[in-house]
Amino acid sequence: ATRYRVFKLVSHLENSDSISSPILLKEVNGKEKFNTELMWEVLSHDHLDTRKRLLELFRHPLFIQEKNISIDRERELAYDRLRMICQNDLLSVRDFLSQPSRIFAVHELTGYMDGSTSTKMTVQFNLFGGTVLKLGTEKHHGKFLDEI
Repeated sequence: ATRYRVFKLVSHLENSDSISSPILLKEVNGKEKFNTELMWEVLSHDHLDTRKRLLELFRHPLFIQEKNISIDRERELAYDRLRMICQNDLLSVRDFLSQPSRIFAVHELTGYMDGSTSTKMTVQFNLFGGTVLKLGTEKHHGKFLDEI
């Protein structure tokens, strides 16, 4: 019954009734288990390496959730978290030109982790960086883009 339900799910996701559809089951100690890694890849669908690196970065103590904090502490945390994401080369404003879906993948995961950091990222990269990228001249690009 499980195999049939998983096959139907995969067929729906692939829009195919082919019997050769991959089954989201794996064998562990002689028993079939749901393959959560494969399902994660199906649901994530793009920039898997960037997503994995970002999820690994979220294990750093800086990303541990703090509750009942002051607005100043929340702003400081958002800034420090965004700075760490940027220092790990997980996104660039230039990605809007070459691979915009990478920026959106990082935004997506960051939004799950912390809304304040995601908002700060949106202002920095989408509003400010996007404005310089789209409205600036080569002079502005050379002076600012690599620093954003």
